[in-house]
Amino acid sequence: MRGRNEIKLTAHKLMELHVEALFTHDQNMRLRTINEPWPGKDPAPRFFLGRTIEGTAFCRFRYDVPEILIEKLEKLGVDEPIVSDFQTKPKHFETYMKLLQGERFTMGPCFIVPTEAAQTMKTVSITRDNMTEFLRRGLNG
Repeated sequence: MRGRNEIKLTAHKLMELHVEALFTHDQNMRLRTINEPWPGKDPAPRFFLGRTIEGTAFCRFRYDVPEILIEKLEKLGVDEPIVSDFQTKPKHFETYMKLLQGERFTMGPCFIVPTEAAQTMKTVSITRDNMTEFLRRGLNG
């Protein structure tokens, strides 16, 4: 098994892992349900579009989406630009919604947390030995 710091993920691979964690899939990698630990499974969305800072788009489709619709959506997905602001809707948002006869959508960022991060502030571990000192002056002091 490789160590975490040896794994080099591209933004596209990270998006692939993200969608695989969000939803259950069938043997054809079609979306089935939302991947939640509690009983009862809500159906996955009909279409998932992941856009990356590398300029690649990652599409997945629910198992019941017709092939002709998948082909149309995939062609549009390839034309999505590099994401510089994750709050910006996809370039072909209106067309996606029209093709899917969609009424709602969700979107948000996907992050990778580095194995090491620069310390930005001084931190102190509070133990039984030093807790009285911090309780007297307050935690902000």
